[in-house]
Amino acid sequence: MKKINLSTPIMLVLEENYIHKTICKHLMNQGICSVKELCMLNMESLQGFKGIKVKSIATIKSVIAEYGLHLGMDEKELAEYAMDMPSFQFPKKANNLPKIDWEQRRYEIAKSVYTALIKETLTKVIPTDETAHASVMYADCLVLQLQINQLERKRR
Repeated sequence: MKKINLSTPIMLVLEENYIHKTICKHLMNQGICSVKELCMLNMESLQGFKGIKVKSIATIKSVIAEYGLHLGMDEKELAEYAMDMPSFQFPKKANNLPKIDWEQRRYEIAKSVYTALIKETLTKVIPTDETAHASVMYADCLVLQLQINQLERKRR
């Protein structure tokens, strides 16, 4: 039997088992976010939730049964189950981000924009130096926004 940390978000468990995202959203709208909270519900409570049908409940029951869990568990049962389980932690993404060479990225963007603008220039009369200047300005704006986004991700 597989075991799962009871703090694991239901979205990770249910979607992994092909339960439709809408069902997960209906559960989360009712404040059910973790496996523990899901297991503490009884079948009657689940049936009362908007958007949760009998077939969905059967699927949910079979998914949690794979982990030795069932609906209607009390705190004592859940505590016994959780013994010796490490706490759940989301993977840290910000620390694993690759180092970005912004000057290289700026060049790549400017080159792509320049190529696209040159194609357009062939059908219109636009001076080439203006096309190059516009490409570099576009690249600068995009790189600046990407750098801002990266800083915001690191702060989270």
